[in-house]
Amino acid sequence: RRYLQSQFPETRVEVISGYLGVTVEGSQIPPCNIIMDCSDNFRASLAAEEYAIRYNIPMVYGKASRWDGQVTILNGVRAMRCSSVFGGVQADEPATPCSLVGVMAPVVGAVGCVMATEALKLLGGMSSELDGKLWTFDFISCRTMLVDLSGAVTFVDNTIAAAEASMVIDNESCLFVDVRE
Repeated sequence: RRYLQSQFPETRVEVISGYLGVTVEGSQIPPCNIIMDCSDNFRASLAAEEYAIRYNIPMVYGKASRWDGQVTILNGVRAMRCSSVFGGVQADEPATPCSLVGVMAPVVGAVGCVMATEALKLLGGMSSELDGKLWTFDFISCRTMLVDLSGAVTFVDNTIAAAEASMVIDNESCLFVDVRE
């Protein structure tokens, strides 16, 4: 709180201590324009979603684990719900914490970057391509998928990007090294 207020003195910061869905209920959260779900468990995600639905607020959802990440918009124009996206997950289902499975810092950074971008778009009145779609990526294989939550899957072909980069780099005096499998 002190850091944020020192950097952004015009910003009001309210601290709510506890665990969302355990010791803190959604009704304790003051009104807001958007929810950023960066939690590491479904109990907190479902409590945040309950609040988002009650107040008709979009929720930017992001998760990172090991080398994988995912981001989507819940309760947006297409009104997707956490329970429908993740097959009826219950709040009391145990989640494997990152402290046990691990998570690469760049994955967390990538998820956070996409979440922040999506939040800024929504707050600015722009639409989001991720409303009703789940973007996933695997940093090990450099594969991404954009899953239409109605069922369609789109694979992104990273070969095209590498070929385009190669054409640009070939015009320069540098070495292009492709380290894909």
